Amino acid sequence: KKELKEFQDACEAVGGPVAELGKLVASVFNEQKAMIDKATKMKRPSHDEMETMLGPTEKALMKVESVASDLADENPDLKNHLQMIAGAMSSMGWVTSCEPKNLISDALNAVPVFAKYLDEREGEEHKALVVSLKTLLRTLRDYADKYHNAGLAWNSWNAQAQTSLAKKAVDASGVSGSVDTERYRYPAAEILGDYDMLLRDKVVPFVQAAYGLGGEMVAIADCVQKAFKAQRDFLEQVTASRKPSDDDLEEILEETSEVLVEIADWEEAEGEMSNHLKLVANGMAALAWVSLDTPVTYVTEVVNSLPVFSDKVLKEAAQRRKREKEEREKEEKEKGGEAAEDDGPDLDTELVTRFRDAIRGVLGYVKQYHSQGLQWNPNGKQLTLQ
Repeated sequence: KKELKEFQDACEAVGGPVAELGKLVASVFNEQKAMIDKATKMKRPSHDEMETMLGPTEKALMKVESVASDLADENPDLKNHLQMIAGAMSSMGWVTSCEPKNLISDALNAVPVFAKYLDEREGEEHKALVVSLKTLLRTLRDYADKYHNAGLAWNSWNAQAQTSLAKKAVDASGVSGSVDTERYRYPAAEILGDYDMLLRDKVVPFVQAAYGLGGEMVAIADCVQKAFKAQRDFLEQVTASRKPSDDDLEEILEETSEVLVEIADWEEAEGEMSNHLKLVANGMAALAWVSLDTPVTYVTEVVNSLPVFSDKVLKEAAQRRKREKEEREKEEKEKGGEAAEDDGPDLDTELVTRFRDAIRGVLGYVKQYHSQGLQWNPNGKQLTLQ
């Protein structure tokens, strides 16, 4: 409350549209607080119930985004203030992430993109706004890390604990499919529902960013969609079936494997987009988790390897933006005018952020439902291949 109040006061000090947006940000925090209050009193809900619970917060976030966009057009002198605040609100998506601290840190690390313009303004109120926003995000990050470090904490066993119980039951009985369904409910709906949420909230934004860059990025984005779709179809079989033989498993994984091999070909990419393509080609190896006994360790290694190419993409983007700025300044100087400011984050940065979010989302999903390896349905049918 203290940090939110200080942020609102800083918005009021700048005044006008910034003060208006500050009030909307407070409403987002209030809606999220109400949702968290509910979460602490209930078991993990179904996918549809979760969507309903998220509704008020998402509506408030959409209001912030739309109002910030409209006000920025009407008040170009405060455009960077408004975009900085609206961009920081991506941190509120932590409630659907398995790594809240990292998600909020990403939002915090993006603040300087706009803050550098505020620091150049006369008047301490502009610098105070930056400081208060950073303090607010750091406080949110500390809170999430302390109480929800592996994702939003519900007042119940999570799906991973339930799956572990099922495995123990099967091992004890010695007969696959003999689990006592009164004591254990295999979370099929949650396993598929949360994967659908991963596709919608993490994969689709990456595909949109890739399409924005065009060229070969469109082709690899199409393959990424095919790979996730193939894995989603595979998981539908997993939730309905007992574990098959190794030969049968290899056969039903064939579609996913073929797409991943196609994506891997971009590891040898050359040209202007080579590092972008290599980033995606290497990161998509994360989808091979389904065939491993220690998937969390494997996907973690993939996530940790992302900076090898993402840092190169960001460095190249920064150098290009610097050259473009110098060219604009030179051009405007020759005309006797002032160089126009750039429009903030570019598409390269957006691509890196969205892809990193997608692969981290895979890691979170695996941790939640398949930490000990792919979890087949112990009460499912025997998988029969046509």
